[in-house]
Amino acid sequence: MAGNFLDMLAPGKQVADAAIGIGKGVLDILQQAGVVDLNDKQMAEINATVQDGLIRWNDQLIEVYKLETADIQSARSAQTSILVDAPKWIKAVAAVVVPYGGLMALTIFFGNIVIPWVATLTGLPFTRIEMTEHEAFTIDGIIAFFFGYRFAQKLKGTAGKY
Repeated sequence: MAGNFLDMLAPGKQVADAAIGIGKGVLDILQQAGVVDLNDKQMAEINATVQDGLIRWNDQLIEVYKLETADIQSARSAQTSILVDAPKWIKAVAAVVVPYGGLMALTIFFGNIVIPWVATLTGLPFTRIEMTEHEAFTIDGIIAFFFGYRFAQKLKGTAGKY
């Protein structure tokens, strides 16, 4: 887990290094142009200020990560506790709803993309699946969850661990 967490912070370190490099470059240019005359002590103070700001920014990202994982743990434990004493048919419904809903959302989403293309190629009278605005938002939310948030969790190595 620690390796994955430190790997997650690698972009933050890269941003910090880039910011420090940019800051040094700007200061060098300003000094060469004669706009600013800084001694080594002043440059060190500026670099320390930039580094301190970046450390605080990373600390904020860590806190967000901790809150997010705590929220995920809370939701999963609540769902598990609800299903502990539930009848088997309720457990079966709970186990089927997510994959079935995801499959249907994908079918509708990608079907609406492919159907006009297939209708044009085959000459068959296929029409798009008409949805209300609320249905479209629901489908988009499901797609965003599976291909956005969950995918990001899997890349970080935190999916299903909390």
